Amino acid sequence: MADAVGVKNAARRKLEQELGIPPEDVPLDSFTWLTKVHYMGASEDGRKCRVADGVENGGVVREEPLWGEHEIDWILVCSPPTSPRLSPNPNEVSSVREFTQIELRQWIKGGVQVSPWFRVMEASGLVYKWWDAVLRNNLEGVLERDVIHRQQDLEAVAAGLAQGSLPPPLAFSACRDATHARGVTGPIPVT
Repeated sequence: MADAVGVKNAARRKLEQELGIPPEDVPLDSFTWLTKVHYMGASEDGRKCRVADGVENGGVVREEPLWGEHEIDWILVCSPPTSPRLSPNPNEVSSVREFTQIELRQWIKGGVQVSPWFRVMEASGLVYKWWDAVLRNNLEGVLERDVIHRQQDLEAVAAGLAQGSLPPPLAFSACRDATHARGVTGPIPVT
């Protein structure tokens, strides 16, 4: 939809579901769509499934994580007219905390567990670039609506390397290669 209205409505629903923020506290016009991030992450709970590559050619069977995430995330900034009311859903959120940029950097360096997609955006500096734009009240310079930031490129930047210098995550590469080889949509589970 024009101006990402559908995404903004979805964000309002998720803010209510997870943080208990009433939709009227975050009007649609308080959201700005910045960019998109292509993220891939495997489950870390240790559960595995068996998959086969190239079955028609006597392929190999290997174990892969049982589930994972592979998504395009829309990055929005919300600047509501007043502080929204919070009532976190305990099934979704264990705690809420406010940070300055310095406090967030220190907290992350302390080795806390955060979602992989947030960690790569923080380590690459994107979070702080957006945060600075919010503080300047000028998001125009950070609007990249025609860009999809790739996870491996953000990881490269975080490591001080050039974008494009790291390959896609292994699980993605294996799935892509198997799909192309077989002309189907992904690895075939072996039962």
